[in-house]
Amino acid sequence: MAKGSYKYRDFVDRGVVALNNWDFDAYLSPNDFSPNFTKYLGPQSMGVPPQKREDWYEDLTTGFVGQNFKQWHATIQQYCEDADNRCAIAWCRENGILIDGREYEMDYVMRYEFDENGKLEKLYEHTDSDLQKGIYMRWMERLEKEKEKETQKQKQKETQTQENGQKEVDTAKQNKNTDQPRQLYLITYPRSASNLLVRILSLENQPNVLSRDRGGGYFFLPFFNLGDELNNRSRHVEKWTQEERSQMMQMYQKCYDDLEEHVQRASAEGKTIFVKEHGDFMTEPTAQTRFLFGKDSVTEFPWTVKVPSTYGSELTHSALNHTALPDQFLQTWLPTFLIRHPALAFPSHYRTIIDTKGVEAARAGERDQILMMTLHWTRALYDWYTQHLSKPEPGVDSDITWPLVLEADDIMTEPEVIVRFCEIAGLDTTKLQSSWTPATEEELAKINKVGRRMFSTISASNGIVKGKTSANLDIDTEAKKWKGEFGEGEGEKIERWVRAAMPDYEFMKAKRLRPKPA
Repeated sequence: MAKGSYKYRDFVDRGVVALNNWDFDAYLSPNDFSPNFTKYLGPQSMGVPPQKREDWYEDLTTGFVGQNFKQWHATIQQYCEDADNRCAIAWCRENGILIDGREYEMDYVMRYEFDENGKLEKLYEHTDSDLQKGIYMRWMERLEKEKEKETQKQKQKETQTQENGQKEVDTAKQNKNTDQPRQLYLITYPRSASNLLVRILSLENQPNVLSRDRGGGYFFLPFFNLGDELNNRSRHVEKWTQEERSQMMQMYQKCYDDLEEHVQRASAEGKTIFVKEHGDFMTEPTAQTRFLFGKDSVTEFPWTVKVPSTYGSELTHSALNHTALPDQFLQTWLPTFLIRHPALAFPSHYRTIIDTKGVEAARAGERDQILMMTLHWTRALYDWYTQHLSKPEPGVDSDITWPLVLEADDIMTEPEVIVRFCEIAGLDTTKLQSSWTPATEEELAKINKVGRRMFSTISASNGIVKGKTSANLDIDTEAKKWKGEFGEGEGEKIERWVRAAMPDYEFMKAKRLRPKPA
């Protein structure tokens, strides 16, 4: 029987391709499954209870499979089906590598049963029980060792605290504040004066700090750029093609892997790591779809990258975390949020779109702009951190807790704020700079068109440019200027986005870091 004459073969083939690409959202797309779907894993000696689609997804991403299998490739060895009884059987062979580096090979049989609408209703998987049980036992041993390590660390910490006494503990905390390596995350959005802040901090001259050449970070910029290239960021995620989903998922994973490698390098060198990232760049696709089309517009699970087992055995992805990074990874960072008045940041960003893509592209990309010209992602991640990370800063500033907030106006007009931030973050205040040499033509030639535009102000300046603050700014007055500059319709859009962002901006501005009291 020819491959094309099978009724269900295409479904089975698409599933294998998605599984091999680690595209679990496509593999377990709700559109392909009956609401009553149940998966059974055999033989019975495995002792695994039946799974619903959601249970299976969790198993693949953060459960037994997600924590033990590093890579795999499955192929169908034989296939047959009974279309009259709505079922198909595939004998598969799978080769791969486990998380501990061991290679494996196994055969298994999948029996698919479909409902009258062609949706998968039941799946019976008969697997290699000896292999799976061996992997499970090693997993349990690994988890037990991690638990014992954590218990031992906690005991040592308690013993140290008791022996040192409160005075010595305070000294230790003070040393930690200034000497011990940290992971500092600067969360920003376009045109928020983040390039200016990085220049003032002079990260390349900070002792014992590992930063990155590209503006201090932007690890997830390639993921954002790929969305531009595929023109899919503003489309509903469930309308993406399989190829688009696979490309985007693989790119996000690569961006994370590059960041993780950077983290590991800093750890190996005993250095503090400082990373800057636009919150928009890290936002995962299902969150973008919910923001554009409504919170109930997508049933797909949030995308989540695979991370090393060092981040724990039970990974979570909680509400307000709109990235594809698990909670446990985010919790390892000390975050600072940089904000700027939307009436300055948003029209400035719109100008960069016109300069890099043209007027027509700017007018046609309304949904993309909605995703960018908002403080929704910034506020959500800030709220997430306030719920999951409230670390006090003893010694230097005992009344300060993470996350921190910096306001662009203060960066330009109140150097005392920068000094206080450096003291809290453990950066060397003697390395701060308020003037520098403008970029040369040779240096600018090495930057692409978009980069040159984004760095245009800082590249042309020899210090902090005065007059770019929100002092005495009036939105009504500015809105008239936008309509004259960009046209009536585009000016109205910018005004609408600015006003919608103001509550989040004002909320965070009230939380911003101020100069140390006299």
